[in-house]
Amino acid sequence: MDATGCVPTTLAMVISGITGTEVLPTTVADYLYIHTNEFNKDGFGTSSRGIVRAAQHWDLTTETLFTASAVKEVLSQGHHVLGAVGTSIFAHYPVTHELVLKGYDNGKTYVRDPYNAANNGWYLVDYLFGVKSVDPTDNTEGSPFIAIKG
Repeated sequence: MDATGCVPTTLAMVISGITGTEVLPTTVADYLYIHTNEFNKDGFGTSSRGIVRAAQHWDLTTETLFTASAVKEVLSQGHHVLGAVGTSIFAHYPVTHELVLKGYDNGKTYVRDPYNAANNGWYLVDYLFGVKSVDPTDNTEGSPFIAIKG
């Protein structure tokens, strides 16, 4: 997976957290590669449609989030959000990167970066939404922010 593994890794983190069963990033990547065209087939990495397909495979539901307010609302309800960001402290042009968001307190959410744990911490949701990916692959569902629910 190497440089294209952020979505399978974030999905594995969230699926494992919600279901209580360990799911490895390689298991998610294998599912996406074998059963969909959403991982490393039509381009570099995983599309946001791949997030939805993998969540469905593990009997989870998704909700595409179109505004920062919607992200805040879902986080305040205790759900996980996967968010693809562009140029920021997490990624440098032309690369985009997937993050796990969980929790909400005073405008901030806790970010888990599957590539660099030094970036883990509390960030303003408005900042994250402001650096959202505009790459079409990250926006196949209309937005690069997708809630995953049990």
